[in-house]
Amino acid sequence: MNSQYSGRMKKIITVVLGLLIYSAPLLSQIYYKEVVYTFHYTIEKENVITQKGVIYLGCLGKSWPFKEQKQAAVIWTTHKEHLDKKLISTGIYEEEDAIWMHPPREDEFAILEYSPFPYIRFPVSAYMSWKRDFTPGRNWINKKYGIQAESVLKFDYKNSGTDSFRYKNRVLECWKIDAESVNLKSKTRFSGLFNSEYGFVRMMFQNIDKSVIILELDQVQGWESFRGESFLSSFYSHQT
Repeated sequence: MNSQYSGRMKKIITVVLGLLIYSAPLLSQIYYKEVVYTFHYTIEKENVITQKGVIYLGCLGKSWPFKEQKQAAVIWTTHKEHLDKKLISTGIYEEEDAIWMHPPREDEFAILEYSPFPYIRFPVSAYMSWKRDFTPGRNWINKKYGIQAESVLKFDYKNSGTDSFRYKNRVLECWKIDAESVNLKSKTRFSGLFNSEYGFVRMMFQNIDKSVIILELDQVQGWESFRGESFLSSFYSHQT
């Protein structure tokens, strides 16, 4: 009797563990990893590139409790050395129903607060549409553009179908996500390419100040590889 009971329990435990192992890969497979995404960016005004450079998205492989919503802890920075401290700067929501990310919003990227954030809904379906409303809050008041602490920004999103993005020697299959503001006097827009392995690989924001900011994926590395490359780059720069 004991052996039969023990056998049944082992089967139950095996099934439960199997379900957990099976379901785990369905969640948190992009931005919960310990990985560094390197993007090239350009900033344009009146069709002239005014700034370009490199920005890093460092994913810390852990959760960041944000109010009542769990998000992946990440760092957006244009400075490599800031990644060494691993200080969380913001979060990315990544669950079964959707992925949406806070874009970089420091310094020259602060204007992105008023543009649609990168956002994809699951299960993925071409030409599906959805909405998102949010209140920037008192830290993002902008009198020039009529944004108050209690302002509610409204955005319409659409999955525009499949597209592709060239990364290294590969062509990545992507979903194209387009969005635009509904209630801002100066309309803002977002157009992004989302890949199931690397997330948002290209992001274009048309902003409230008429600028255009484009981020394109250039490199994906584990933290150790990234640090090793950074060390060698620093070493050789000091030798010249």
